[in-house]
Amino acid sequence: MLRSILIVDDEETIRRQLRRFFERARYEVFTAATGEEAIQQIRQVTVDIALLDLRLPDISGIEVLKVLKQECPTTGAIIFT
Repeated sequence: MLRSILIVDDEETIRRQLRRFFERARYEVFTAATGEEAIQQIRQVTVDIALLDLRLPDISGIEVLKVLKQECPTTGAIIFT
């Protein structure tokens, strides 16, 4: 079974590097550059874990986390900045 991860960061370089790392580790990787994109992803796909940047251009990673926990209460999350 392929594990899945959602990477949310407004910096493309960070998203790209994390994507490569997790794809090599055999994760199915989804990405988002904004909080709103992340929320759309959360509502469309189920992931095992989400890496959330605290500071996003539209809404905070904390707000995304709240939606994540409402929509997918068993999904793990790590917030970073």
